[in-house]
Amino acid sequence: MEPILRLALSSFEPYARRYGYDLIVGSGDSGGRGPSWGKVPLLRRLLAGYDEVLWIDSDVLILDPSADIADALPDECFQGLVEHRISGVERAVNCGVWLLRSDPRSTAFLDAVWDHTAEGEPGMWENLQVLDLLGYSTSRPLRPLRETRWLEGTALLDETWNAIGAEGKGRFRHYSAMTNEHRIRTMQLDLLDLGPGATLDRRAKGLLRRWQRRIYLKTRHRADSTRYLDRRISGHGEP
Repeated sequence: MEPILRLALSSFEPYARRYGYDLIVGSGDSGGRGPSWGKVPLLRRLLAGYDEVLWIDSDVLILDPSADIADALPDECFQGLVEHRISGVERAVNCGVWLLRSDPRSTAFLDAVWDHTAEGEPGMWENLQVLDLLGYSTSRPLRPLRETRWLEGTALLDETWNAIGAEGKGRFRHYSAMTNEHRIRTMQLDLLDLGPGATLDRRAKGLLRRWQRRIYLKTRHRADSTRYLDRRISGHGEP
Protein backbone atom coordinates (compact mmCIF):
# COMPACT_ATOMS: atom_id res chain seq x y z
CA MET A 1 0.00 0.00 0.00
CA GLU A 2 3.01 2.34 0.17
CA PRO A 3 2.64 3.85 -3.35
CA ILE A 4 -1.09 4.26 -2.69
CA LEU A 5 -0.40 6.05 0.59
CA ARG A 6 1.97 8.44 -1.19
CA LEU A 7 -0.88 9.46 -3.50
CA ALA A 8 -3.29 9.82 -0.58
CA LEU A 9 -0.86 11.99 1.39
CA SER A 10 -0.75 14.52 -1.43
CA SER A 11 -4.39 15.31 -0.54
CA PHE A 12 -4.15 14.73 3.23
CA GLU A 13 -1.30 17.20 3.79
CA PRO A 14 -3.01 20.38 2.48
CA TYR A 15 -6.26 19.37 4.24
CA ALA A 16 -4.42 18.98 7.55
CA ARG A 17 -2.75 22.39 7.15
CA ARG A 18 -6.03 24.05 6.21
CA TYR A 19 -7.98 22.83 9.25
CA GLY A 20 -5.21 22.56 11.84
CA TYR A 21 -4.84 18.78 12.05
CA ASP A 22 -1.62 17.06 13.08
CA LEU A 23 -0.99 14.49 10.34
CA ILE A 24 0.09 11.17 11.84
CA VAL A 25 0.97 8.28 9.54
CA GLY A 26 0.80 4.87 11.15
CA SER A 27 -1.18 1.70 11.38
CA GLY A 28 -0.76 0.79 15.04
CA ASP A 29 -0.15 -2.72 16.35
CA SER A 30 -2.74 -5.18 15.07
CA GLY A 31 -1.72 -7.76 17.68
CA GLY A 32 -1.29 -10.45 15.05
CA ARG A 33 -4.74 -9.89 13.55
CA GLY A 34 -5.56 -8.52 10.11
CA PRO A 35 -3.61 -5.30 9.45
CA SER A 36 -6.55 -2.88 9.60
CA TRP A 37 -7.09 -3.90 13.22
CA GLY A 38 -4.10 -1.68 14.01
CA LYS A 39 -6.26 1.45 13.74
CA VAL A 40 -8.12 0.52 16.95
CA PRO A 41 -5.23 0.82 19.48
CA LEU A 42 -3.80 3.75 17.49
CA LEU A 43 -7.07 5.69 17.72
CA ARG A 44 -7.41 4.88 21.40
CA ARG A 45 -3.91 6.14 22.12
CA LEU A 46 -4.38 9.37 20.15
CA LEU A 47 -7.69 10.16 21.84
CA ALA A 48 -5.74 10.59 25.09
CA GLY A 49 -4.04 13.67 23.64
CA TYR A 50 -6.48 15.17 21.12
CA ASP A 51 -10.00 16.58 21.24
CA GLU A 52 -10.87 14.87 17.94
CA VAL A 53 -9.20 12.15 15.90
CA LEU A 54 -9.95 11.39 12.26
CA TRP A 55 -8.87 8.09 10.75
CA ILE A 56 -8.62 7.94 6.93
CA ASP A 57 -7.60 4.75 5.09
CA SER A 58 -4.58 4.95 2.80
CA ASP A 59 -6.78 4.31 -0.28
CA VAL A 60 -8.79 7.51 0.17
CA LEU A 61 -8.32 10.87 -1.57
CA ILE A 62 -9.70 14.18 -0.33
CA LEU A 63 -11.10 15.59 -3.57
CA ASP A 64 -13.07 18.50 -2.12
CA PRO A 65 -11.32 20.23 0.81
CA SER A 66 -13.88 23.04 1.12
CA ALA A 67 -15.30 21.80 4.45
CA ASP A 68 -13.94 20.26 7.66
CA ILE A 69 -15.49 16.86 8.41
CA ALA A 70 -15.34 17.69 12.14
CA ASP A 71 -18.07 20.29 11.58
CA ALA A 72 -20.37 17.50 10.35
CA LEU A 73 -20.30 15.67 13.71
CA PRO A 74 -23.20 16.78 15.93
CA ASP A 75 -22.24 18.01 19.41
CA GLU A 76 -24.05 15.17 21.15
CA CYS A 77 -22.24 12.45 19.18
CA PHE A 78 -18.95 10.75 20.05
CA GLN A 79 -18.27 9.25 16.61
CA GLY A 80 -19.20 9.60 12.97
CA LEU A 81 -19.19 6.99 10.19
CA VAL A 82 -20.72 6.75 6.73
CA GLU A 83 -23.41 4.18 6.04
CA HIS A 84 -23.35 2.86 2.47
CA ARG A 85 -26.19 1.44 0.45
CA ILE A 86 -24.84 -1.55 -1.46
CA SER A 87 -26.56 -2.76 -4.64
CA GLY A 88 -29.73 -0.97 -3.55
CA VAL A 89 -30.45 -3.68 -0.97
CA GLU A 90 -27.72 -3.80 1.66
CA ARG A 91 -26.69 -1.13 4.14
CA ALA A 92 -23.47 -1.08 6.17
CA VAL A 93 -21.13 1.40 7.86
CA ASN A 94 -17.53 1.55 6.71
CA CYS A 95 -14.52 2.32 8.92
CA GLY A 96 -12.34 3.71 6.13
CA VAL A 97 -13.23 7.22 7.32
CA TRP A 98 -13.86 7.30 11.07
CA LEU A 99 -14.20 10.46 13.15
CA LEU A 100 -13.98 10.16 16.94
CA ARG A 101 -14.36 12.80 19.64
CA SER A 102 -12.44 12.63 22.92
CA ASP A 103 -15.21 11.20 25.08
CA PRO A 104 -15.45 8.24 27.50
CA ARG A 105 -17.89 6.64 25.04
CA SER A 106 -15.24 6.68 22.30
CA THR A 107 -12.64 4.77 24.30
CA ALA A 108 -15.31 2.39 25.60
CA PHE A 109 -16.47 1.71 22.05
CA LEU A 110 -12.92 1.09 20.80
CA ASP A 111 -12.34 -1.30 23.71
CA ALA A 112 -15.57 -3.10 22.83
CA VAL A 113 -14.51 -3.38 19.18
CA TRP A 114 -11.13 -4.83 20.19
CA ASP A 115 -12.67 -7.41 22.54
CA HIS A 116 -15.69 -8.34 20.40
CA THR A 117 -15.74 -11.70 18.62
CA ALA A 118 -18.68 -11.60 16.21
CA GLU A 119 -18.39 -13.93 13.22
CA GLY A 120 -19.52 -13.26 9.67
CA GLU A 121 -18.12 -12.08 6.35
CA PRO A 122 -14.40 -12.98 6.10
CA GLY A 123 -11.77 -10.28 5.71
CA MET A 124 -13.78 -7.47 7.31
CA TRP A 125 -11.74 -7.55 10.52
CA GLU A 126 -12.54 -4.64 12.87
CA ASN A 127 -15.30 -3.38 10.56
CA LEU A 128 -17.24 -6.58 11.21
CA GLN A 129 -17.13 -5.96 14.97
CA VAL A 130 -18.25 -2.36 14.50
CA LEU A 131 -21.20 -3.60 12.42
CA ASP A 132 -22.29 -6.05 15.11
CA LEU A 133 -21.91 -3.56 17.95
CA LEU A 134 -24.04 -1.04 16.04
CA GLY A 135 -26.74 -3.65 15.41
CA TYR A 136 -26.05 -4.60 11.79
CA SER A 137 -25.96 -8.12 10.41
CA THR A 138 -22.46 -9.54 9.94
CA SER A 139 -23.26 -11.84 7.01
CA ARG A 140 -24.92 -11.08 3.70
CA PRO A 141 -27.16 -9.30 3.19
CA LEU A 142 -25.64 -6.62 5.45
CA ARG A 143 -28.33 -4.44 7.01
CA PRO A 144 -29.46 -2.89 10.32
CA LEU A 145 -31.21 -5.47 12.48
CA ARG A 146 -31.57 -4.09 16.00
CA GLU A 147 -31.04 -1.12 18.29
CA THR A 148 -27.91 -1.14 20.47
CA ARG A 149 -26.61 1.20 23.15
CA TRP A 150 -23.84 2.40 20.83
CA LEU A 151 -26.23 3.83 18.24
CA GLU A 152 -27.03 6.75 20.51
CA GLY A 153 -24.02 8.96 20.03
CA THR A 154 -23.10 7.57 16.59
CA ALA A 155 -23.70 9.94 13.68
CA LEU A 156 -24.26 8.53 10.21
CA LEU A 157 -22.44 11.09 8.10
CA ASP A 158 -23.33 12.08 4.56
CA GLU A 159 -22.01 9.59 2.02
CA THR A 160 -19.85 12.29 0.40
CA TRP A 161 -17.44 11.92 3.35
CA ASN A 162 -16.61 8.34 2.28
CA ALA A 163 -17.78 7.91 -1.30
CA ILE A 164 -17.18 4.36 -2.51
CA GLY A 165 -17.54 3.54 -6.17
CA ALA A 166 -19.02 6.92 -7.11
CA GLU A 167 -16.71 8.01 -9.92
CA GLY A 168 -15.59 11.59 -9.39
CA LYS A 169 -18.13 12.18 -6.60
CA GLY A 170 -17.73 12.82 -2.92
CA ARG A 171 -15.58 15.04 -0.74
CA PHE A 172 -13.56 11.99 0.29
CA ARG A 173 -13.37 9.24 -2.34
CA HIS A 174 -12.56 5.72 -1.11
CA TYR A 175 -10.99 3.46 -3.75
CA SER A 176 -12.23 0.27 -2.18
CA ALA A 177 -12.62 -3.22 -3.66
CA MET A 178 -10.09 -2.68 -6.46
CA THR A 179 -6.81 -4.24 -7.43
CA ASN A 180 -3.87 -2.03 -6.47
CA GLU A 181 -3.09 -1.43 -10.15
CA HIS A 182 -6.58 -0.08 -10.77
CA ARG A 183 -6.53 1.82 -7.48
CA ILE A 184 -3.31 3.67 -8.39
CA ARG A 185 -4.47 4.52 -11.92
CA THR A 186 -7.83 5.83 -10.73
CA MET A 187 -6.29 7.88 -7.93
CA GLN A 188 -3.75 9.38 -10.34
CA LEU A 189 -6.53 10.39 -12.73
CA ASP A 190 -8.57 12.01 -9.95
CA LEU A 191 -5.51 13.89 -8.71
CA LEU A 192 -5.22 15.48 -12.16
CA ASP A 193 -8.35 17.46 -11.28
CA LEU A 194 -6.73 19.00 -8.20
CA GLY A 195 -4.36 21.93 -7.84
CA PRO A 196 -1.81 23.10 -10.40
CA GLY A 197 -1.69 19.67 -12.05
CA ALA A 198 -5.24 20.00 -13.38
CA THR A 199 -4.10 20.70 -16.93
CA LEU A 200 -5.11 17.60 -18.87
CA ASP A 201 -7.93 18.37 -21.30
CA ARG A 202 -11.29 16.63 -21.11
CA ARG A 203 -10.73 14.43 -24.19
CA ALA A 204 -7.36 13.14 -22.94
CA LYS A 205 -8.82 12.35 -19.52
CA GLY A 206 -11.71 10.53 -21.14
CA LEU A 207 -9.31 8.33 -23.09
CA LEU A 208 -7.30 7.59 -19.96
CA ARG A 209 -10.43 6.67 -18.00
CA ARG A 210 -11.63 4.31 -20.74
CA TRP A 211 -8.21 2.64 -20.75
CA GLN A 212 -8.26 2.40 -16.96
CA ARG A 213 -11.74 0.81 -16.99
CA ARG A 214 -10.55 -1.82 -19.47
CA ILE A 215 -7.66 -2.65 -17.14
CA TYR A 216 -10.13 -2.90 -14.26
CA LEU A 217 -12.49 -5.22 -16.10
CA LYS A 218 -9.62 -7.49 -17.08
CA THR A 219 -8.21 -7.67 -13.56
CA ARG A 220 -11.68 -8.11 -12.04
CA HIS A 221 -12.45 -10.94 -14.46
CA ARG A 222 -9.14 -12.59 -13.59
CA ALA A 223 -9.83 -12.19 -9.86
CA ASP A 224 -13.36 -13.58 -10.22
CA SER A 225 -11.98 -16.59 -12.12
CA THR A 226 -9.46 -17.22 -9.36
CA ARG A 227 -12.14 -17.08 -6.67
CA TYR A 228 -14.32 -19.40 -8.73
CA LEU A 229 -11.53 -21.98 -9.03
CA ASP A 230 -10.67 -21.66 -5.34
CA ARG A 231 -14.28 -22.34 -4.38
CA ARG A 232 -14.54 -25.28 -6.77
CA ILE A 233 -11.33 -26.83 -5.47
CA SER A 234 -12.34 -26.37 -1.83
CA GLY A 235 -15.74 -27.94 -2.45
CA HIS A 236 -17.85 -24.82 -1.86
CA GLY A 237 -19.52 -25.05 -5.24
CA GLU A 238 -20.70 -22.13 -7.35
CA PRO A 239 -19.80 -18.65 -6.05
